[in-house]
Amino acid sequence: MKPEGRERLMTPRARSIGILALALLVAAAPAGAKGKKKPAPPVRFSGKVALRVVYDDNIIHYSDEDLREFETTPVPGKYSITRAGDWIVRPRLELTAKSKELTGRTMELRVRLSSWQYVENIIKNNESFSVRLKHPGLGKGNFQLNFYHAPESYLRNFRDRPPVVPPSTSSEYTDFSYTSTSLSLAHWRRLSEKLEGKLEVKRAWRYYNQAFMENDNKEWRVGGYLTYRLVKPLKVTGEYFYSDVEARAADTEGETRELSDDGDASYERDSYKLSLGFYLGNNLVRLSRLTLSGQYQAYYFTSRRPPDEDRYHVGRKDEMTRYEVSGSTRALVSSASLEGGYRYTERDSSAPWETGEGESIDEDKDYTDHRVWLGVEYAF
Repeated sequence: MKPEGRERLMTPRARSIGILALALLVAAAPAGAKGKKKPAPPVRFSGKVALRVVYDDNIIHYSDEDLREFETTPVPGKYSITRAGDWIVRPRLELTAKSKELTGRTMELRVRLSSWQYVENIIKNNESFSVRLKHPGLGKGNFQLNFYHAPESYLRNFRDRPPVVPPSTSSEYTDFSYTSTSLSLAHWRRLSEKLEGKLEVKRAWRYYNQAFMENDNKEWRVGGYLTYRLVKPLKVTGEYFYSDVEARAADTEGETRELSDDGDASYERDSYKLSLGFYLGNNLVRLSRLTLSGQYQAYYFTSRRPPDEDRYHVGRKDEMTRYEVSGSTRALVSSASLEGGYRYTERDSSAPWETGEGESIDEDKDYTDHRVWLGVEYAF
């Protein structure tokens, strides 16, 4: 039988209200009175409070077939949302502490809290928490240790059989959600006056809700980027990451990957990204940064099950393409600045088999998504 699931200690809305309240309290804290110059404190604190408003026209990443079905004759139990698109409010709080007390060189600790609050589809509400420790390295470089955690987040409804039943038992639609945790180590270094780079290795763990625990996976990711300043306002960045993700592929005690009757969602991924960044000086609209980027990701599913036992994964390849334009301003009022952007995402899936439900994999997995946002950030 399946292990029991873990209960959530705090609802997403309660955590989000806490994040927003803390951000407002920190931003509203009065500054110290002016007077005599005091000795530098052993620890210096700073931070940022941000609020972004986002519109996403396909929050679940449904295929065209699913969107048509959702709008006309939705299948009972398949959809837990009220609209395919939604407005999202995203508050964010960052707190940074810097000190030379421990090593004699400036060490930086940054804590970040983020929340995604959906106006209509509250089932999609989610939060994340991250900690970054940065310390100077050899020469013009530094080491960065990052920890990230996102509590349970809803993805969509999927079909699944109840636990401990014969394979012939009909499946039913169930909420599909997961929790994500990762730990990474990176080294950033300025290689010359115009060239800088970063190498990173990351270990990630994703745990899905009890009904879909066969999708639990562990990931190794390695890669990095190089940034070159072509001319004073223009920088070009090339990025590559390789991922190897191994899924649990079993959902009952004592079951092995080789003898399991569950699908194997393991995959390898190549990710390429090219960015052009324009860093502008004084101008009429006070625009300080404009970035154009394109990203391509290829997912190669590695299931070795017989095709009739794992049609969703055997021989499957997903190709993800993403284009983005974003920008930010200099401080407009006090230490407040604006930022905004637009992103287009498209996924194309292919496999030599049908899904087993009378449709090809592309009809089920292909999707397009448009996202636009505008935000304000206050530094203190």
